[in-house]
Amino acid sequence: MKHYTEHEVIYNFVKLYLKAQKLQYSKKEIPQHGLLISKGILYEVKENKNDLEFEKDSINLQKVVLEVAENKLKTSLPKDVSKAFKFIDDFEDLLKKEYDCERVINSFSTLIMGLRGYVLLTLYNRGVDVKSFILNIDAEKRGYSLAYLEEVFFNYLIHYDYSEEEFFEIFLRLWNDNQRNYSVRKGLCKLPSKDLTKSKELLKYANQKIENLEMLSELLIGLYNEGETSILKQIYTIKGKDNILFLHILSRINFKNAEDVDESFTQLGELAYQDILLARQQSLLLSNIIKNRNSTKNIKESAFKYWQEFLKNGENEILEQVFRDIYFLNGYEKEKYDLLHIYLNKTKNFIVIKDFFSYSFHDPAYVFDIMMRFYNAKPDYRFSMELFENGIRHFWNTNQDETEKLILDLFKHGNTLGVLGVKTIFTAYLGIFQVDLTKLKKVEHQVTAIDSICRHPHSFDKLLPLILPLRNSKFNDVRNHLQKNLAFKVFKTYHQSLYEQIKDMLGNGKEDKDFLEPIKNALDDYEKLKELKESIDDLNPFQNERHLMDLYHRLKREAQAKMMRSINQGTFMQMAKNTIIVRGNSWMIREGEITPLNRIESKIQIDGDSYLNPDLFEHKLNVSK
Repeated sequence: MKHYTEHEVIYNFVKLYLKAQKLQYSKKEIPQHGLLISKGILYEVKENKNDLEFEKDSINLQKVVLEVAENKLKTSLPKDVSKAFKFIDDFEDLLKKEYDCERVINSFSTLIMGLRGYVLLTLYNRGVDVKSFILNIDAEKRGYSLAYLEEVFFNYLIHYDYSEEEFFEIFLRLWNDNQRNYSVRKGLCKLPSKDLTKSKELLKYANQKIENLEMLSELLIGLYNEGETSILKQIYTIKGKDNILFLHILSRINFKNAEDVDESFTQLGELAYQDILLARQQSLLLSNIIKNRNSTKNIKESAFKYWQEFLKNGENEILEQVFRDIYFLNGYEKEKYDLLHIYLNKTKNFIVIKDFFSYSFHDPAYVFDIMMRFYNAKPDYRFSMELFENGIRHFWNTNQDETEKLILDLFKHGNTLGVLGVKTIFTAYLGIFQVDLTKLKKVEHQVTAIDSICRHPHSFDKLLPLILPLRNSKFNDVRNHLQKNLAFKVFKTYHQSLYEQIKDMLGNGKEDKDFLEPIKNALDDYEKLKELKESIDDLNPFQNERHLMDLYHRLKREAQAKMMRSINQGTFMQMAKNTIIVRGNSWMIREGEITPLNRIESKIQIDGDSYLNPDLFEHKLNVSK
């Protein structure tokens, strides 16, 4: 086995990344992963130790990446910061072209972000005054290349030989620049994870120099999250000076033990039902406590009760903020569902149901429960599925077995909910949900499914594959009921087209032929009746409604004449006058090119009774038997 040098191992990984363009790898893909882990280039994913991710800000990695860039561009790194960042952009463009991914914006963005920070550090080590460049850059002249200047600078900040005073100056000056304030927040919060000692020294120095609690809050959050739990005492001193900022800090720290959770929960204070800024931070703190793995069951229950009080008593704007926090909470589905009902009772803002279940819910029972509650309040075929279809689709994609079971359960409550069952089947994004009706174990449930589907006013051709398997039901009553309903449909509504569809779906066995026979007889009866009606002139509309057709054609010719006069008067319809239809399947405007006509076609099967006698048909849909 060939022995690779350290440089060769890193270089080979860079080549692998450029080719694969992914952030995560298995250990099998990288035989020398042990060396790369020891050099801080790779690290194991917590959820799966066999998976590896790379550290984009690794100096050992980016040193080799810079070598690759210089070799590919055939030039050395410029000594000017702006030109150096343009050098990086040229390198990224070259990679996209070489690996045929020019249309993928972020193909190499993670690696390139790390390279930007490393290049700044390299220029600093070569004598360039990076600090002055960053502090004094003209915002209007920075351009795209320098868009992430502050962020990448902070990522490598611990490698700069700056004193606490210089660190403080950089953060303070950039903090006071509103356009760059966000980068400072991120930089201060992440600093303890990169160098805990320097972060503590910076906090000590800053405490002596300023009273800017908001700026220090980011550093306090970062320090606590890195295990400096004693810093909580300093955080508590902010209460009274700035309660909103105080709660903001507590809502973002990752509590390390149950004692800190309990103590912080007591700092919540009275709920602010009318102060939206304070209520916002109180709700975020409740969310943080519920999510934290060190929170006790009692504390979480108390937090949910506070949310209930917010929803019952808060102002409308506060209700929306609190509900947003509830929406984005993972897990706790029963508690979230109960809170949804409180919110709906207070606001009547039912549109939130549409996406409420499709974000972080895993159990479809909740969307079916609320759908049935709404439907039972007014059981009507015109019941709209708009509020529930997103949730049902989500569960069909993520938990299909349980969702199918709940759809089938709708056929266990008689024809009233059977109608809802069919409407639910049609909420699929394309087509219908392919539920297995043979999983219904009782004869009355299978019969309800057949009745509900056969009563549906349209798209029977899509539903037919769902009920045909019931011809093999172990219950004779079900088989006979299906046969009877299909024969009725063939005779009364869909005739030859339905018969042919059924015939195509059946096999050539004796049982299927026996099943088809009465359906064929129904078609024969229809043909005989049709022939009889056609022989009676009084029933022939071509004979007894001729005067109406003559009137229709006269009115049509009159309307066309009016339209032509309108065209001649110079309306926008002149374009139609100058449009020529060529051979009936193409068209041409004036002297332009001949263009083919596009064919757009949509078909749907509709039960004839739904338009022959719509009132009676809808009444039958809405009766339970």
